[in-house]
Amino acid sequence: MDVELTALAATGATTVVGLMVTETWNRARDRLVRLFSRGGDEEAAGEELQDSRDQLLGARDAEDESAAADIEAALRVWLRRVLQRDADAVGQLRDLIAEFGPERPVDGAVNNTAHVGVQNGPMVQARDISGLTIHGSTPSRSPRPERP
Repeated sequence: MDVELTALAATGATTVVGLMVTETWNRARDRLVRLFSRGGDEEAAGEELQDSRDQLLGARDAEDESAAADIEAALRVWLRRVLQRDADAVGQLRDLIAEFGPERPVDGAVNNTAHVGVQNGPMVQARDISGLTIHGSTPSRSPRPERP
């Protein structure tokens, strides 16, 4: 179950970050405050979320991807703690993700984006791989002309 909560918290944090940088934030903010506070101090949770949003927008304006990643990581940890403390929060977060999360392709297509630098060969993402061999291609050499 902990693996599920961790994955859900990661998806939730990504969704929250996506909301924070769009106008949709205004529509989702109150629901997010209720989720993050879970019976605690809603005002404090709201202020913390707003501070995170302000920092995220500043990081994006400064093109500071490291700071933006830190904010998403902090939101992920916060969400994971909320989910561990309150089982009802799981359903609430799933509803938020379904409503505000990235749309899934309807044709079953998979879209992957790698943020790891230059790749000079195939990239494979899969759950299970067996009996797979990938050969890189080498430039073909043109045959040498025969000498008379």
